[in-house]
Amino acid sequence: MAYRTSKRSFYLVVCTQLLLAVTCVKGTSDMSELHFVVEPGNIVVETGLPFTWDCAAGGEDPVTITWKKDDIIINNDEHVRILANGSLYFDATKESELSERFYEGTYTCLATNSYGTIFTFGNIQLATLSRPILRPRSRVVLAGRPVRLRCLVQESIPEHTIFWQKNGVDLPKSYRYVVLPQGVLQIINFQPSDVGEYSCIAENTFFRKMSSTATFSIHNREESASKDESCPDNRTPKILSAPNSIVSLSGTSVTLECLVDSCSTDEAVPFVTWYKGGLPLSSNKFVPHGETNLKLEELNIAMAGVYKCEVTIPSMDINLFAVINLDILVPPEFLSVPESQIIPLQTTARFTCVVYGVPEPEITWYYNGEAIRYSGRFFMPTNRDLVISNVRKNPKESDEGVYQCVAENSSGRITAVALLTIEISVKNPNEPVIVFAAPVTTSSIALEWEAPRNIDGEQLIAYSVYYQPIYGGRTGVKVVSSDVTSCVVHSLLPHTNYILEVVAFSGVAASHTSDSVTVTTTILAPNETPTFNLLAIDSSSIEITWDVLAQNNGMINRYNIYYRKKTADSCSNIVAVTTNGTTYEYTAEDLDPDCVYEVQMAASTSAGEGPKSAWTSIKTLNHQSATMQSNFPSPPRNLTAFAVSSESIALWWEAPLLRNTIDDIISYYVHYQVNPDGAEHTITVDSDVDSYVVRDLLPLTNYTFYVEAYTSHGVSEPSDTIYEVTIMDADENTAPNFTVQSYSPRSALVEWDLVQFDECKNITEKGVRVYYRKIGENTTSYIDVEGSHQSHFFTDLEAGATYEVELSASDCEGQESISLTKHVLIQ
Repeated sequence: MAYRTSKRSFYLVVCTQLLLAVTCVKGTSDMSELHFVVEPGNIVVETGLPFTWDCAAGGEDPVTITWKKDDIIINNDEHVRILANGSLYFDATKESELSERFYEGTYTCLATNSYGTIFTFGNIQLATLSRPILRPRSRVVLAGRPVRLRCLVQESIPEHTIFWQKNGVDLPKSYRYVVLPQGVLQIINFQPSDVGEYSCIAENTFFRKMSSTATFSIHNREESASKDESCPDNRTPKILSAPNSIVSLSGTSVTLECLVDSCSTDEAVPFVTWYKGGLPLSSNKFVPHGETNLKLEELNIAMAGVYKCEVTIPSMDINLFAVINLDILVPPEFLSVPESQIIPLQTTARFTCVVYGVPEPEITWYYNGEAIRYSGRFFMPTNRDLVISNVRKNPKESDEGVYQCVAENSSGRITAVALLTIEISVKNPNEPVIVFAAPVTTSSIALEWEAPRNIDGEQLIAYSVYYQPIYGGRTGVKVVSSDVTSCVVHSLLPHTNYILEVVAFSGVAASHTSDSVTVTTTILAPNETPTFNLLAIDSSSIEITWDVLAQNNGMINRYNIYYRKKTADSCSNIVAVTTNGTTYEYTAEDLDPDCVYEVQMAASTSAGEGPKSAWTSIKTLNHQSATMQSNFPSPPRNLTAFAVSSESIALWWEAPLLRNTIDDIISYYVHYQVNPDGAEHTITVDSDVDSYVVRDLLPLTNYTFYVEAYTSHGVSEPSDTIYEVTIMDADENTAPNFTVQSYSPRSALVEWDLVQFDECKNITEKGVRVYYRKIGENTTSYIDVEGSHQSHFFTDLEAGATYEVELSASDCEGQESISLTKHVLIQ
């Protein structure tokens, strides 16, 4: 069984261009040109069943169909074969074969005839549907309060639909039951009649699966209040669900959710208003969904933006809101398609492909089914146009054929095709014959050719010499008059292989391109000297470092270093050292202490050495200075800080590097101050620790920190300076209450209750950060989850391993409260 999810549009526009004309006339598609009759599109197939994937093309016979996957041609075997009509048949009889072979993925169907090759893409996916997870689990609900249930489906191919049941039968219709397309059920004003077992069903074209049930019972307000088990009637309302970011496709609909949980009395009912761009939304343009949600239909790019759900209770002076950012994706669509052309030999072809989409589509050009390499005569002056200069048509090289524009973004892919026909006239002169080509300098080549014989008395008017580096790059051209048959091409790169060709032009036509020749420009010794730096490392060595010298007259293949000892009245013998052209440092060793040395450098190509630099002096260290420096520690490394509370910040660092010393670090000095002008404080920390918590700080204050190491030889240079701000302590009850359980041998589910920060009267909870670490490893990772979500599903965990999990909730000021640590065994 196969399910087709989409079929791309196919564009073919034919343009006829008279010889040497500059205008193009659009016409209807000529069915003799190559075109697709049936495209494979995207399909979903069921595991273990055979299926046929159709692809058919029309045009001038014969037309052959070829299939590829991952640029590899598919050949007939016992599992897949190409039928006589071009369709691809899969004998998918075993599940293991489906997963091990090339069934899933992107395929290319190519159609070829005498005009060229066109292609189209298609995708195969295996149908799947994971069992839905219903959240929250069973609970007791206070009468009159709303309930929000979520049906989570981790994987579904193709897309699924959610259905809801109560007590084993379809959910009855009621204005208080609001079913949202994103798998959410809202029950407004929970009543005794709502008590029961709820479940959700996920269904796609191939599968139907049901969740476990969740039982909801009810507490009356009077009973709950007497037992002090519920919120009092004057509790501040909160927004239960408000995803802060939604991405939807243009042309579809979306529901923005804003469910208000309130224990308010009937006299203080929350009032919800939706805004966009600071203005309230008109009811005739936007459709309410339930009591507080907002449904947007037939989405377009103008509807993207920031929406605000504002909740007010005038009698209680309550005002809170939630903000939702809506991004709208637009699949690629053609505003202008490339047009088929008939142009003369050696002229320029330009194909234009104008596409709109969000995000901006990426355009790729193909020639006869192969991606074009943009170099030489093929280039894209804009991100949409393809330009081919000096088009050719001969047995060795031809630009004639089918050109295809493929535009793609995250929402889709479209293609457009154009045919390039190159016309050759009987009046085309013969091509010139190159008789001599040689380098003149490192940047010029001389070329000489024989003039072609004229045809029908047409006189030649010019020659064009084309040249291009053999490794690629834009093609250059030099035009000379017809009365000369030689020229010198200048401004070339040294020691580079160039391909050169010549074309002759008459008053009405151009010749074919001459046979090409390859010439290498010469190489000379460099005419510049390297720029270098000197550093005395100790009493017997000097470090020499230098900058890369650009290819000056050719590739640098070595650097030459010369140094000598200088005394008051003479200099010692010169020591010469050579390094390769990719090395940029050298250490001169076994030198005398406290002596002046002179250094000079030169660079070389295969043609020889360039000029030497001037001598530069440096003095080696004496024994005492060298001893002090060798024992002097470098600064502590990788200093980091983390605000623990409103009055404490934790610091971590790595020990400095000790240079050839037998002494250990005695202690660390931790320095801090209120940034930027506060008094500096210093704390001495034992040498066997690499962390410290600085206490008695001010809340919400920016502090500066750096650390020094102290040894018997002195104090190191300070570490990098870092900054951290103390936080405002959150209420002790704001840490998330959560559960974590193994869901499969590779996954786990973490669920938590929404957190309400009492000090935030008009802003809801901002989000949860889930920290997790496998026991035995040092690295802790985390996932940020939107404030509207109450669970996270971990995949790709290690079977049999134990993980520790913590949650932190951020309040309206961005401050965190960390939960207790819990452990889960993945099994």
